[in-house]
Amino acid sequence: MSISTRDLLVTGLVSALLIIVTLAGLSLVPASTWDAMRPATCLPTACFCEAPLTTESIRQPVNAVSSLAYVIPGAWMLVTAGQVAVGVIFGTGHRIMMGLSAIVIGVGSAFYHGSLTFVGPVFRHPRHVSVRRPAPDLRPAAAVPLVVHDDCADQWSSTSR
Repeated sequence: MSISTRDLLVTGLVSALLIIVTLAGLSLVPASTWDAMRPATCLPTACFCEAPLTTESIRQPVNAVSSLAYVIPGAWMLVTAGQVAVGVIFGTGHRIMMGLSAIVIGVGSAFYHGSLTFVGPVFRHPRHVSVRRPAPDLRPAAAVPLVVHDDCADQWSSTSR
């Protein structure tokens, strides 16, 4: 299967449109809106190695923008889903589901990092909001020391044994 210019162009346009709409949507929401929602459990400290900008519409701009990288392969999977090629093991339906999943994860993660609200993890990863029972502690008994960047030291020190 060769990569066509048309597929690249359509993928680029779809990706750019989704990214622009997501960032514009997040930017148009007043920062006070996020304050009315249940805050993420990582607040008020640095969440995911980026300090939250609690007075801005997008509270973690770098994490929000980098999360949208998932949109590009998702769009590529959707654009090329119907193409048949030798050696491709996934059918059209599987490729559509994977493409949509990648886009939902990217946009959902951008929403989470943009809002830093408890609603965000529902879209980013439903397992983060399990309310029935806490996840088991799978850390080894003798923790291996980690080298952590200074910006993340506070976040990791609270999770070590």
